[in-house]
This record gives sequence, structure tokens and C-alpha cells, in this order.
Amino acid sequence: MLFDIEVFKVNLELESYIKNDQCEEMIVNHRHVMQYLKKSPNSIKSEVLYQMLGKLLQYDYLSALDMGYDYAVLFSASSESFLKCAHLLLYPTLYDPATLAPSKKTSSSKKDHDALIAAFKKQSGTLSAELNVLRKLTRALWANDRTAMKSLLREIKSPLLSASANRIICGYLLNEELFDQFYARIVPLIELTKNYPHNAVFAGMLTDSIDRLKKYLSDLPTRVNMSSSASASVLRDNIDIYRRALVMLVTIIGTSGALPRGVTSAITKSFKSVHIARHYAFSR
Repeated sequence: MLFDIEVFKVNLELESYIKNDQCEEMIVNHRHVMQYLKKSPNSIKSEVLYQMLGKLLQYDYLSALDMGYDYAVLFSASSESFLKCAHLLLYPTLYDPATLAPSKKTSSSKKDHDALIAAFKKQSGTLSAELNVLRKLTRALWANDRTAMKSLLREIKSPLLSASANRIICGYLLNEELFDQFYARIVPLIELTKNYPHNAVFAGMLTDSIDRLKKYLSDLPTRVNMSSSASASVLRDNIDIYRRALVMLVTIIGTSGALPRGVTSAITKSFKSVHIARHYAFSR
């Protein structure tokens, strides 16, 4: 009985925070709320949690993800309230039929809505893991932490539900000129989203990669020092640069059937010259 009275008071308090946009109070009282949720996941109204997260996403994005992740770990993965909160935090997802946030009314069809719910339920066992990855990716991106990003990429093997998370990954790989890894991730994403709005975003990234790949290949000779006075260690570095380039090109060729002609054309034109340059470096 006492617990029920305390829960009632907490829900009223949280509703007051929401009504008055007191986001800092929501963050400060998070541990207090978690104590009740751990005792009973249904103690805090799901609509209250949803509205709190909606407010926090605009006030402190990372805090919203952190709190949402904590909630996700506690809630039953199959509960509709969990799916609703997860959708809010992971939005936009690969399968969202419209560009409006989930809190807005959309004109999406029942077929589109059912497809989205089916995708979420298929991932229900790992939605908390998806939220965890999204918050870690966001932190690494904002802090420009390349070590953390590389570590995360080793863990992430398949496309994520969050379109933002996938864009962070692909954007990072493109900026780091890791073209083989970029193509290995972008091609499945384009296939998965062929009937959804984000397809245009990923297709645009793929198109943009062609000029970047051409520039990378044309700039390779300027990245090495092949002068007769170059030291042995410098020459070893040169060999490593060309070795990595060749391995990357061979890897890309292995998936060339799914890539635009511009990509395969750029590789074909550059492959021989890169191979010759590497052979020359070895002969030194």
C-alpha cells in the first residue's frame, strides 16, 4: 500500500516536470525513478516515460539515450510501451515510412506501420543493445574519438535499426577512406531501404563515394617518398601504404557486382598503376 502511494506521488512529480519543461529535474531524478522501475517495471506510466524522453531528446540528446537505455534493459522486450519508447529514441529508423517524428501524426499507411512494428519485434531481443550502440557511436562521433569508433565498428557486424547510427558509421568510414568497409556496409543498407525514404540518403552517400575514391587513388603517389635518399623505415611505410591500397581494392572488386560502374571503373583504371608502384617500392 505504501509503495502504491509513493508510486502515485512519483508519477505526479514526473508529469509536473513534463508540463513545466523541467528537463534538468528529470535527469537528476533518474536514479530515483529507476529504483521504482526495478521493483516494478509498470510502476511508472509508459506514457510518462515516453513524454519525458521526448522532452529530453530536445534538451540533452545523450542523456535521453542513456536514460532510455536503462529503461530498455528493465522493460519486457515484447511490450508495446517498450517498442514505442525505443522507436522514439532510435528514430529515424531504416523502416520509417515518413520523415515526421513518431510523436507527430503522419499519413503513413497501415501496411507501412505494420512493417515498422514487425521490424522492431524482429529485433526485440536486441533493442536495448541497439540503443547502447547508438549512444556509444554518438559519444565517439561528438568527441572525435577514433579509437572508440574503431572498437565499435569491430563489434557491429550488420545494419542497425537506427538510420542515424548507420549514417554515423558510413560517414566515418568514408571520411577515413576505408572504402572497402564502406561499400560492405552501404550496399546492404541500400537494399534494405529500397522501399523507404532513407534509401535516397544512402544512395547519395554511395554516389558521393565515387569522387572520393578517385581522389584517394590519384593522391596515392603524393603520400609516399620514393626518392633515392629515403630511409629504410620510410620505404617500409611506403610499401605498407600501397599494400593497404591493393588489399582494399581487391576487397572492393570482390563485391563489384553490386556497386555503381563509376566505382569499378575507378578501380580498374588505378589497379595496374598501384600494383606497379608497390612492386617498385619492394624493389628498392
